[in-house]
Amino acid sequence: MQVQEVADADDLYRRIHFSRVKDGGPTSAAFKHTELSVDLAKLTTPQQSLSGHPSHGLVSITAGHARSLGQEVVHSPLDVNLAHALVIGNKTLGIARNLARTATWVLLPPE
Repeated sequence: MQVQEVADADDLYRRIHFSRVKDGGPTSAAFKHTELSVDLAKLTTPQQSLSGHPSHGLVSITAGHARSLGQEVVHSPLDVNLAHALVIGNKTLGIARNLARTATWVLLPPE
């Protein structure tokens, strides 16, 4: 698959393990990776993003919001996941907390 442009308005899906949920929301620990793995929502479905991950839920953030925090967002398709993308950049605790706080649940993880 050809690499696609990621627009600021594009939604990004991030899987959240149930252990990374506190007080009903994802914790900052779910957003700390320098190369944060996400899926481009326009290229997948929530069910496809969660396939094979029964103990996870799914949140959505926008590429524009990640970029406003100094992050780079690039489509990085994999053979097994053509919707795969990366949010690249140093994620300080403040950035990770901001991403966690502004993430919107798409599918809640199992209890």
